[in-house]
This record gives sequence, structure tokens and C-alpha cells, in this order.
Amino acid sequence: MVHNMAPFIGACVQSLQWTDGIFIYDDHSTDGSVEVAQSQSEIPIKVEYSKNKDVAFKRGELETRNYVIDRAFEELSVDILVIADADELFSSSLRSKIIDSFKNHNTDGIAFSIWHLYDEKQYIHFWETKINGVDMIDPHTRIIKKGRHFVPLFEDGSHPILEPTKNTICFHGPYHFHLKYHYKSTLPNYSIYFLPERPRKEDVLSYLRPLPFELPNDVKSAISLVDWDSLPPYKETPHHSSERVKFTDPREALIHPKDKNI
Repeated sequence: MVHNMAPFIGACVQSLQWTDGIFIYDDHSTDGSVEVAQSQSEIPIKVEYSKNKDVAFKRGELETRNYVIDRAFEELSVDILVIADADELFSSSLRSKIIDSFKNHNTDGIAFSIWHLYDEKQYIHFWETKINGVDMIDPHTRIIKKGRHFVPLFEDGSHPILEPTKNTICFHGPYHFHLKYHYKSTLPNYSIYFLPERPRKEDVLSYLRPLPFELPNDVKSAISLVDWDSLPPYKETPHHSSERVKFTDPREALIHPKDKNI
């Protein structure tokens, strides 16, 4: 699901060249996002353009995300779907993991720790939790079988997630990366409620940690496609914004929302 993400979508698509095909739901982009994606892909891309009057985050992110899942399965005729936001990257080492994981017919999805990159050596660390016995950091279920759908994380209906089940395989490793909080990014923060909408280094300093591994070469290559110095000033924040909470103790951010009442 893409809305005006031309500066990032090329990197995202480049990181997905190990898949068999890509489905893009273009949600009223005016910056050539689809054309940028197509220019970086050697595998087939199918595109659907939104016919709705409003963008997804105004009419309902949850409903739209689930619509996109169903349309992607239908258009690509696949058994397994990798779900990517346009500012996310996935290492090609995942392909063998997917094949092995779904040899067990009970497997319904795969969840990963997501590494919110601040630069190529540091990430923003928060929301530790354990799923199916695996220690994880801000886990996202991003690979699913047909029939899985998003549900809201918070009671107000915001932050749609694909909730893991006992049959969801979990990996904590160098597979899933996020560029929104890179120190050169101009994207607004709309989901991490304890950071400002426009985080500065002093805002994230307490949460910075060194990556416990070298970035995979294919991920580095994808990141190199982002022209950080010419990013547009993303002024709009059309997404739901929870009330901002500034923690006095950074350790409070380690507790995942699913593990406490907020």
C-alpha cells in the first residue's frame, strides 16, 4: 500500500527481488511512486490504483490493509505473501527460511524482530517481548498464508497488526529493516508514541544501540538507492497519532504494548 513514497520505494522493491512477484496498491500517489518501483524491478509488478475518494489513513487503515492482502493473493496467485511497507527492507536470506518454515503445513505465518535503523551501525531499540519462546524486538508478522488479516493493537482501533498465533514461526535476526527513523529521513513519526513527531538525535539517544550484526550486503545495496539529501519535506501526518508520552526512564519503552495496559 503506497502513498507518495517515491524516495523509498525503489529501495524496498530492490530488496524484494528474491520474491516471485510484487503487488502494489497505489493510494493516490502524485510523486511517481509506481514508476520508481517499476524501474527497480526485474520481476513482475501488478498495480491497482485506488478508486476511493480519500487516502487509506483517512478512510480506515485496517480495512484497506486487509483489502490489499486479499487482492495481492488474488492477483499474484501465490501461496505465501510477504507484506512490506514502502519504507521497509527484507534480506534475500529470507527465501530459504520461508521454504523451510512452510514445509510444516501447520505454519500460518512468520514474524520477525524489526530493526529500526538510525544509520548503518545503530538502531532504535524498544518494545522487547517474547513470542512462542523467542525473544524479539518490536515483532511484526510479515509473511502469511491466505486467510490471515490485520487486527488493531490498541483499543482505539489503531496500529493494525497481524497477530501471531501458536503456529507463527518467529525469527530474531538480520531479516527485516525499517528506514523511517533513519537520522536522514524526513518521514514523520506517527506510531512510536513516546517519541516526538519529528524526533531529533537527543530524543532517540536513550534508545540507540549498536546493531548486533553487520547489515546484509543486499540490504546495504538497497539502502544506497535512497537519495537522502533530496528527500521532500513530508509535512502531512495522515495516520492516527496516539497521545505522546515522554518516558522519564527509557527502560519503560522496553515493554511491548501487548504486555501491559496503556
